[in-house]
Amino acid sequence: MKQLRVSTKYSSAIILIAAAVSALFVAASQPVLADDNEVVVFYDNFSDGLGLLSTLNATNPAAPTPTSTDYEVLATKNATASSLSPGDLRLTLSSATCSGLYEVQAMFTTGPIKLVNSGDWIEMMLTFTDTSNMLAGANNSSLLSMGMFDSAGAYPIATGVLANAGLGGADTAITPHNAQLWQGYIASINVSASGNSQIIFRPQQSFGYNQGQDVLFNNATSSGAFNNPKGSIIKSMPWGGLAFTNGQTYTETLMYKLNADGTVLITNVLYLGSDTNGTVIFYQYGTTNNVITSGWDAFAFGDFQNKTTSAIPIEDVKTITILSNIPEPSTLLLAVGGLGLMIAVLRRRSH
Repeated sequence: MKQLRVSTKYSSAIILIAAAVSALFVAASQPVLADDNEVVVFYDNFSDGLGLLSTLNATNPAAPTPTSTDYEVLATKNATASSLSPGDLRLTLSSATCSGLYEVQAMFTTGPIKLVNSGDWIEMMLTFTDTSNMLAGANNSSLLSMGMFDSAGAYPIATGVLANAGLGGADTAITPHNAQLWQGYIASINVSASGNSQIIFRPQQSFGYNQGQDVLFNNATSSGAFNNPKGSIIKSMPWGGLAFTNGQTYTETLMYKLNADGTVLITNVLYLGSDTNGTVIFYQYGTTNNVITSGWDAFAFGDFQNKTTSAIPIEDVKTITILSNIPEPSTLLLAVGGLGLMIAVLRRRSH
């Protein structure tokens, strides 16, 4: 079993642990390391033991903390049935469809994580359940996508204003704003037996249309996916088809690692089960010299339904974790609801 360790990089670090009957509160003035040099930058299981702290489509989103943030839903169809409840972030559509994209965007830190030295890395880990019809259907070329981004300090559009088919509408602003300013790398898994899965660089977008707020689906559809400008393909690989199963839980990871030659290695892995101990059912990687130096502070994940079978997709997200090997003095892991939450983080990550 992995040991819970605290970095000794900062000599002034203090750990306070107070026990109570109903909950254990852990507050650290120093990052908590998950394994060797792994720092838990952000962890949300939507149930911290004392109440749900994160929000969905908030009118005035609060700044992210190490265990909470505001999640904003954007879609080309009506995704207002998406919900946030203790232990579950549900991403779904309000009616059956055979074509449409929907995604969740969020900030995960107020201090961007910068890859500076060779070997520096950051990783996102998403555990979710295909409750029903997530990416299933005939003549299927649907996409499962996730990414981490440099937000340039711009939060997603609030209040869920684009959750009801908003990505297909016009944007009256005269300058780029919100997620139009995001740039980063996307890992896109194509479930088609004849389609290509891709790793893509997503550049900042021009203003004019709300589809520029999409950060995941590079020109996948002309009326809802970002394409001004289009993303650049870092790696494209054929995939022999990937069948998702109703009721099955999956864990997906996305890592960016700075190489000695200054390039960035991007790896994307999909596992069966609720952690990275499960069977690997998909893997892709790519290397780019298009390096973002300003740091990583935002993420997104979502699906693009593109098939001939109409259905209501339901994806239930159980945990979202951001890990890094770069302890920042400002990083604080605040685990409310017990040391068990911390141990849960460690058990979800393996090598």
